[in-house]
Amino acid sequence: MATERIWPDLAIPPREFLAETLEDARISQAALAKQMDRPAQAINEIVRGKKEITPETALQLEAALGIPAHIWTRLEADYQLRKARLASGRVYRVPAAIGGGSVGRSLVFARPAWRFDSSSVTKYAKKSVSRLAAKKKK
Repeated sequence: MATERIWPDLAIPPREFLAETLEDARISQAALAKQMDRPAQAINEIVRGKKEITPETALQLEAALGIPAHIWTRLEADYQLRKARLASGRVYRVPAAIGGGSVGRSLVFARPAWRFDSSSVTKYAKKSVSRLAAKKKK
């Protein structure tokens, strides 16, 4: 069975998650800053997108809000990667995993939206079939 990794073309900033978390918990930026022993301006800059969430900040957010640090660092890393992908404008091909004798497909995307490139899929499928056939002969 072939599986595909889907890459979103929308970069969601972690600052939005932080702002929503603060709003839901009814915590002000100033109160969070005090809890984290950071200047209120630092929290405000994160919420406005002027500063990134560093691993140290993620640990402080974990202690203050109870949301694990790895969630904050992953949100930031994913956001930065998506921004870079969208800014590059290049086409990326993500080959699908091949298993159980199925022929894989490639997922192709470019800025600003996903595009499916059937010619590359056909080439990839032919190569995959020939590789599988060669492995079975051995």
